[in-house]
Amino acid sequence: MIKTIENNFGLVLLVFGILGFLVPQFFLPIKDFGDELMMFALFLGFLKLDFSEVTHLKENKLKMGMLILSYLVILPLAFFALSNGINEDLRLGVFILLAISSAMLCPLLAGLLRLKVLWVTVFVVFTSFLVPFTAPLLLKWCFGVTAEISMSMMILFLSKMVFIPALSAYFCRKWIPSIAENLKKQSGILGVVCMSVFLAILIAGNQVALEQSLFSPFAFQALVGLFILFFVLYFIGYFLPTKNTKERLTNSLMFGNMNNGLSILLVAEFFNPEVLLVVLLSEIPWVLA
Repeated sequence: MIKTIENNFGLVLLVFGILGFLVPQFFLPIKDFGDELMMFALFLGFLKLDFSEVTHLKENKLKMGMLILSYLVILPLAFFALSNGINEDLRLGVFILLAISSAMLCPLLAGLLRLKVLWVTVFVVFTSFLVPFTAPLLLKWCFGVTAEISMSMMILFLSKMVFIPALSAYFCRKWIPSIAENLKKQSGILGVVCMSVFLAILIAGNQVALEQSLFSPFAFQALVGLFILFFVLYFIGYFLPTKNTKERLTNSLMFGNMNNGLSILLVAEFFNPEVLLVVLLSEIPWVLA
């Protein structure tokens, strides 16, 4: 039963998302625990990462640096330059997805596909730690969001969601390795439960606002655009210059996977329901990919 749930993570997410929309009263009593559930899910993700691998990367440092730079900075800026004229909420939602992507599920997926886990570990660690600084700066520069939003509050919010789970995972592995190992064994099912309940809570809390635009032409346009976005990201990753097929698959995996949970939290905290709808809809192509 547990393995079935873990292997159908995407389906479970969609089911809980639908439940949060249809029966919000089931989840509203625990709405104050949404942030903590997401932080625990990210903690479990970091717990899977071997931080010692990061310090032993002796080759291809420049290539990894360029991948990280292109993923966190160049891709969002390229999208911003090419998307002038589309709906502003859709534009902002996709931009946030691109700017915050740090592929927390990459180590697990890479392990299943027997890819170069070292590459994705370094990628996840560095992109995660840079996001609290790069994303707010890009949003300020491109969209001028600080006219309505405190950039310092955004940085603090993202830092809390990244650094606290990461440091907690590091110290857990260092000081209480037995508990860390037990948690890692159960991290699959725990992560599925935390992420699914978190998503249901967030949708339940915004159900009224989401209902107004969920069945609109805007929602359909957003979903089509998101499927195209994911296809383009996997395509870019796969055709980056590499030495072999495994590296191609690894790069494709890194470029195509998004940290949707962190993006959803940020948008729910600082942006309007239309932008939140875009980020929520990104779960559909993400879980079907």
